[in-house]
Amino acid sequence: MNATVESFSTRSVPAAGKTEAWNAILRGRISQVRARPRDPMRFDGQLIRRRIGPLAALRVECSGVQVWHTRADAARLANPPFHVLMPVQGVFSITHGDHAPTDVPTGTFCLIDLAKPFELEHGDGVHTLCLNLPRATLESCVPHASRYAGLPLNAASIEGSVLSAVMNTLSGGHFVDRGESHTPLMARSIAGIVGAALMSHRVPGNSRDVAARLAAFREYIDVRLVDAEFGPAELAQHFGVSERYVRLVFQSAGESLSGYLLRRRLERAARLLSGPEGTNHTIMQIAFDCGFNNASHFGQRFLAQFGATPRDFRAAHQHAMVATR
Repeated sequence: MNATVESFSTRSVPAAGKTEAWNAILRGRISQVRARPRDPMRFDGQLIRRRIGPLAALRVECSGVQVWHTRADAARLANPPFHVLMPVQGVFSITHGDHAPTDVPTGTFCLIDLAKPFELEHGDGVHTLCLNLPRATLESCVPHASRYAGLPLNAASIEGSVLSAVMNTLSGGHFVDRGESHTPLMARSIAGIVGAALMSHRVPGNSRDVAARLAAFREYIDVRLVDAEFGPAELAQHFGVSERYVRLVFQSAGESLSGYLLRRRLERAARLLSGPEGTNHTIMQIAFDCGFNNASHFGQRFLAQFGATPRDFRAAHQHAMVATR
């Protein structure tokens, strides 16, 4: 397989020129990105790139740095490529497009769409593998691949494990060049592996779809509040989706599934304690009717939410009802 390997480093560059040298390396070998080292005078970076037809596999090792790609940078690219990033040591934080900042630790990978702005930041000692894919090559395998961009995707699936192995091999293996040229087929195969890894993760669609799905999830949860064993697995099974997808939908609204479930159970308990519907029920019965199987836990959560114990909350509302008669 024809595979040209290139290596670039700032180690021989004087300290005052390392930032400029590193940015020249990134712009020439990765794309329209710029870096700002945390400590310019102590910065060093190394980049190894192997070209395989239209693809490029890279291994990047550098000191703590912030990397960014602006909307103006994206606009300069006629056919913005995709990057697949996977830290093999350490963790980096990324803000991609309109997504909130998120961490991408070792054992996960992240798709970056250079048609959108992003910022990436990490400390010292982070080693990252990168796969640079032309836009058309990936989208021939995964239409609308951009919807996966900016999300940390676990490499523990079969497809993710294969992608991880491929990226490690491409960025660190040694090849014997026999003068044969199978690179077009190889490039399509690698893009197919990336596509399979991406599609093994279910992600929310557009905002309207997510809002409709969130409303359906919440409606179903509200009728299952009494079931103490109810959780994300049953919700996902009922709707035929993955637990990860459920978590992402709730995350899009700024509240976790567990947080929503607890809040709705406590609101139901407060309604029963303060109104005629729960007059003939003990506090223990109300706790059970709201999905709590431990009275002490219920009391602690209720106090944290409403600033009063269930007993004091009920007494205050009963007193208020008597006073208004």
